Amino acid sequence: MKKFKLILNLFVLTTTFNIIYGSQCTQDYQCGTYPYAACNGALNLGYGIAYNSNNKNLIVSGKYNSSDYGPFGYPYIFDLSTNVNNGSEATLETKNKISGEILYPGAGFTTFYKIYQYAPIHNYLYITFYQAGSNIYAMYDQATSTIKQILNIWGIPFTVGINKEETMTVFGEYGIYLINTIPKERSDFLNATVLYQNQITNGIILDGKDIYISTYDGKFYLGNTDCRNCTQDKLKLIYTDSSAQTSTGFLKVNDMIYYSNEGGIKGFSTQGDHPVQLTNDSISSMTTDGEKIYYITTGTTTSSFTNNGVVKSVTLPTPSSESNKPTLIYTPKSDNQCQCAVGFTGDKCEKCDGKVLWFNGIPQCTPINPVTGYPETCYTSQDCSNSQFINCNSNSHCECLPGFTATKNDCICSNGEVVWTQGYPSCVNHTSTQ
Repeated sequence: MKKFKLILNLFVLTTTFNIIYGSQCTQDYQCGTYPYAACNGALNLGYGIAYNSNNKNLIVSGKYNSSDYGPFGYPYIFDLSTNVNNGSEATLETKNKISGEILYPGAGFTTFYKIYQYAPIHNYLYITFYQAGSNIYAMYDQATSTIKQILNIWGIPFTVGINKEETMTVFGEYGIYLINTIPKERSDFLNATVLYQNQITNGIILDGKDIYISTYDGKFYLGNTDCRNCTQDKLKLIYTDSSAQTSTGFLKVNDMIYYSNEGGIKGFSTQGDHPVQLTNDSISSMTTDGEKIYYITTGTTTSSFTNNGVVKSVTLPTPSSESNKPTLIYTPKSDNQCQCAVGFTGDKCEKCDGKVLWFNGIPQCTPINPVTGYPETCYTSQDCSNSQFINCNSNSHCECLPGFTATKNDCICSNGEVVWTQGYPSCVNHTSTQ
């Protein structure tokens, strides 16, 4: 468990149900002045899809293009209906916008990555962010509309499986571990019990006491939660597929295991026989309601979102019937609504109650911290203030240089003298050096 690392300042994001859209539009100029405002163009679907058994909808994510340019504004969480009849497509409902992205390519670069999984009893949506070389595993609590970082994952092949009752969790991280709860805090993972040593996984399922895992060499194993600090050879090999070295989904439905990647969706029985292939579509992610598998196809990758990806479903085979051909249920499209650039408000989206930051010709309005007077987010040290003694740190937050003391809008050398060495300032306390 030593490979988990937590960012020093807790990464907390907020979402809101009150998404401000303007009037109907087809072109950016109808919404105000681009790039402060834009008309939503094509929708780029994000990675990850989950089934919500509470309302029988799918949960997907995405970011709109502007009508004339690329991805613009916030990423969103959507509800997608599953009751598709007579050739009609599913309806998409916007639920939340996700704040907190920092798209400037520095050490604080942070972008929404994917929907990881949904826990319907607790109403928790687990999602991941990508931040400057690592993944952030986070929990979106829909009761409080907040997103809380649980883990910062540095170079670890990390997978999580929660049981149906949402009382136990297994996860893979250079070993297979057990926690007797649903993950809510970093400490939940730190207090985990080792089940199997050193095993690396790219998919994991917890079903009762049974643990099903997939690996990067295309092998599938069965384990048990009763094992304690067991060696890898205690896992039972149940299936091998040399083409399954990558994984975009891993599900168990009744006595069948299904897995997906760019080669489609395949399956086999829990006894390791009866192999099936449900589709040859290249799969970005998949989920199930127990009767169908719903999946997003792989489109042209743009950052953490996919262009041209669509949502399809395929009915699972039963002892008396084979699976049907996949059915297209949703093609992403524009909602023809105006959207402000991140942080901006007003009829024409030109009001910023904070500091305007620019990257690639797109503005972002970040709030000002009322205590420090600094912007909540910075791209460069010049964004923080005119002070020579302040720095934009690796988390894109303003902070004083070592030895300097923060005052509102500035950093000062309160107990010494500023000494410059090769253009770099230091606050030297002469009394302490005598």
